[in-house]
Amino acid sequence: MHIVQAAAFPFPSMQGSQVYVHGIARALVSLGHRVTVVCYGHSQGEVSPGVEVVRVPLLQSYDRLRAGPDWIKPVLDIGLAVRLSQLRPDVVHVHNYEAPMAEMIAQIWRRVPVIYSAHNLMSDELEMYFQAPLSRFIARFAGRVLDRIIPRMADAAVAIRPETVSDLQRLGCANVHCVMPGVDPSEFTGVSAAILPPGPWVVYAGNPDAYQEL
Repeated sequence: MHIVQAAAFPFPSMQGSQVYVHGIARALVSLGHRVTVVCYGHSQGEVSPGVEVVRVPLLQSYDRLRAGPDWIKPVLDIGLAVRLSQLRPDVVHVHNYEAPMAEMIAQIWRRVPVIYSAHNLMSDELEMYFQAPLSRFIARFAGRVLDRIIPRMADAAVAIRPETVSDLQRLGCANVHCVMPGVDPSEFTGVSAAILPPGPWVVYAGNPDAYQEL
């Protein structure tokens, strides 16, 4: 099959969603599929062999890697929709919330089955990017609206943890599958043991941004 991974972010990059999408792409290529990642124009790192990349044109001086809204992203997402509309894959796998909206625009020109991966619920996350009470209130409301609209647009949804399945079903997704992210041990090279004082210890392998709700 020709499978498109629609990702409204810089790719590749050593961040959660990017690492997740890169892993899926590598696994699908190893199974014999043609995989195209459609993403923003800037990146940090190398793309794995066999993974095709179609990028939105670079905007001068824009190189933001961190997640969260800004005034440039809507322009990039329109470019993402244009790039997606130019492809004729067997299936499109959309991630987060901007990519599904870009794919919705692309569906005007061609009809392709869509799989949605739920990385988060926007009603939980969006307000974390703002400080002022009014801004947080508006973001919380907008997040709830997006939660009601975006996930159910897809033909099927993928939850990355069991607890999210019921959340997606509650939001109107009838076809939900729990597929937790895998780990390829061959990716871990040059690892040495750390000598630590007596524990217990908790290891957190993510970033400490507010939206993680540590």
